[in-house]
Amino acid sequence: MEQYIINFVNDFGYLGIILLITLENVFPPIPSEVILTFAGFITLSSKLTVWGSVLAATIGAVIGADWGSDSIYYWKLSNHRTLRTSNQ
Repeated sequence: MEQYIINFVNDFGYLGIILLITLENVFPPIPSEVILTFAGFITLSSKLTVWGSVLAATIGAVIGADWGSDSIYYWKLSNHRTLRTSNQ
């Protein structure tokens, strides 16, 4: 898992951090601490900067929180409609 995260961030840079943090917010099995630790480690050996990584993580967290809350809302809304129509 660690090598996959390192390779993903190395290959995609800031976009990789955004995608991983977004997925972490939507699907919680991946802890953000692991992603951000490796992102910080990679700043020592690549062109990524600490502030760029912080900004990318913030953008990913905002997108993930918005996407996650919207998907939960629509899931609950669709289940409520299904339950309501099946009871009638």
